[in-house]
Amino acid sequence: MQPLDSIPWAAIRGMRNLVAHDYGNMDRETIWETAIHEDSNLTRRNCL
Repeated sequence: MQPLDSIPWAAIRGMRNLVAHDYGNMDRETIWETAIHEDSNLTRRNCL
């Protein structure tokens, strides 16, 4: 397992803020690609 400080927490918070507060202007393809690719990266790190 990799150390937790190697996880891009600021980017994760930033994406959450965009989705929560600016969802109507988000590109759905970007949301989908991020969810598919980044979630699998975090899962491989045993973070999710």
